[in-house]
Amino acid sequence: MYIRVARPVCECVTEENTPFTVGKANMLRDGSDLSIFAMGLMMPIALRAADKLNAKGIKAAVVNFHTIKPFDVETALLMAEKTGIIVTAEEHSVIGGLASATAEALFGKTTAKFDSVGINDTFGRSGSPNALFEEYGLNEACIVEKCIRLCGNK
Repeated sequence: MYIRVARPVCECVTEENTPFTVGKANMLRDGSDLSIFAMGLMMPIALRAADKLNAKGIKAAVVNFHTIKPFDVETALLMAEKTGIIVTAEEHSVIGGLASATAEALFGKTTAKFDSVGINDTFGRSGSPNALFEEYGLNEACIVEKCIRLCGNK
């Protein structure tokens, strides 16, 4: 079992009545042009990135993948089929986290374009959460840039 506990205070992005079912993602925002799959501390950042994309005329769905194992393959494939573009966002290594689980779910089952925002295979550093988020590009600008790049190739 792996439970992720965030250090800083995390902005709440769900409502009191939002269902929580292990292995079942929650759609926080619907969209038709691309899907952002996020988790944990990246959820409010992903929602703000979706707002910026919407201002540019790009309708981004935002899906909260709050559990990685079991992974909600059904929702991942549904959104890949619906939007054709998936960008994951996590404050974690892209190896063994949301990006890997998404890639495994999509591989060989869809032609959707896929990219990720997360920590690449590197030695970590110490610092405040805000400094580390900037150091590793875990921000709205990186999500928006990857989404726009993939939309340009659609």
